[in-house]
Amino acid sequence: MFRKAGAKSWTYSWTKGKTEYVIKNLKNNGLYEFQFAAYKKNSLGKWERGDYSKTSYRYYYKAVLTKVTPAKKAVKLSWKRNKSAAGYQIEYATNYNMKNSKKIKINSNSKTSYTIKGLKKGKKYYFRVHATKKKGGKTYIGEYSKRKGVKVK
Repeated sequence: MFRKAGAKSWTYSWTKGKTEYVIKNLKNNGLYEFQFAAYKKNSLGKWERGDYSKTSYRYYYKAVLTKVTPAKKAVKLSWKRNKSAAGYQIEYATNYNMKNSKKIKINSNSKTSYTIKGLKKGKKYYFRVHATKKKGGKTYIGEYSKRKGVKVK
């Protein structure tokens, strides 16, 4: 089940035995709460619910990485600004699945570009970015942008 943070009522979803479920129609720039519970049939064939999980929070905002420009042993990234974000986080790696990636935190929502220096010449790097939001002393992350790859000059 899920709801916009602070809302009174929850929206319930039944996964029909699947371990993954896609929730549609979330509003952009929204902070959402999620809880999960398992169901099973009892000996009478009726459904019983287990305990709910702890509430988890997710900031829903899909970041857009607009430009990745290679330079000499560096790459300049640009993205669309989110006025309600507290900042951004850049993630980059030398493989598409982002294994052993490095992360850079940017604590300003007014900055929409960043240059990463000290990269290896001729090596291909993959980049993605996501917005962060602070509420109640906690930081929540948004959805990652699509990955973009570029070969360093």
